Amino acid sequence: MRYMPKKLKRSGVWSFLLMLAGITLYFASAFVPKYPSVIQAVSFAFFAFSIYIITRYVLTSYYYEIDGENFIIMRVTGKKQQPMCNINLRAGGEVISARGNKKRKPTRVKYDYVRNFMPEDKYIYCFEWNGQYAEITFEPGAEFVSFMNSKIKELENAPVQEEKTPTNGWYDE
Repeated sequence: MRYMPKKLKRSGVWSFLLMLAGITLYFASAFVPKYPSVIQAVSFAFFAFSIYIITRYVLTSYYYEIDGENFIIMRVTGKKQQPMCNINLRAGGEVISARGNKKRKPTRVKYDYVRNFMPEDKYIYCFEWNGQYAEITFEPGAEFVSFMNSKIKELENAPVQEEKTPTNGWYDE
């Protein structure tokens, strides 16, 4: 199952407004007699944040996929697709709403793969990774969340299949 969140116009609007505020402040600093460099520094901060929003949210998108036992997140930038994570759902955990008040374990390992700037609905996949508790914040639809949670529950009770190590054909046993 694959899900790609819809692109919201909010990211482009915020980027435009921040760029406009940066330009306005920069030109307004010419009319300020004291400390124009402070106003220019603030305007450059607006420019920097605007460029961050453009590169992170406007030009980049993500899609989420469940392939067998694996949860895959792919980043799409132009025509280039790059895998960001590929996690076996046997790592356990659950997918919960980020807006919910459910108590979560403290974690140091956090990843953010949200497509839109300040989305209404985002979810957190909490799981165990390399002996640490980890979280991935992403933006799936309700159908994808229910499918992913049911797949995690299904894999909790399923027996683990041992992988056969591949051989090179010279000394098979």
